[in-house]
Amino acid sequence: MTASRRGKLFSAASAAALACALLPRWAACAPAKEAEVKAAYIYNFAQFVEWETPAASSAPAHFDICVLGEDAVSQPLTFLPETLLKGQKTRVKLLGDSEAGLASCRILFIGRSKQKRAAEIARALRPAGVLTVSDAPRFAASGGVIGFVTENNRVRIAINLKAARESGLKISSRLLEVSKLVKEQP
Repeated sequence: MTASRRGKLFSAASAAALACALLPRWAACAPAKEAEVKAAYIYNFAQFVEWETPAASSAPAHFDICVLGEDAVSQPLTFLPETLLKGQKTRVKLLGDSEAGLASCRILFIGRSKQKRAAEIARALRPAGVLTVSDAPRFAASGGVIGFVTENNRVRIAINLKAARESGLKISSRLLEVSKLVKEQP
């Protein structure tokens, strides 16, 4: 598959996920593969979040979207077209099980193979200003910033505003309107 074709496919998936996110909660969206929808959401979150903390990256010219652990969302993210996000070139980093250098990520998706430690990792990364995302059960309520929840065969978003504030993240009201806000549970 050519880079141009991959970019077009990912752009289409991104547009579909963004459209679904901005429609009322009851609106139906065309079915898509769950991993592709989640990847599109992850990519588009950058457009609805402002970071107060600079990235702890050795390559400040890059906007790093990282995946920790094994998860189906990894593959669609690798088709991410090279664009500029927040004035930086996007870069997808598949970290496997290595937890080294997580603070250099702007967005970190914590995969299913790491779900037992997902909340612990998310809380530890708050001072670094990393937008933590996962589909681990109760992720946002357990300390993560954004959790994916599947309801009626649709991917929904749960946001923990306390975790976002403590991570130095400002989330757009447009994203908050289409999300479920959750309180952090000890």
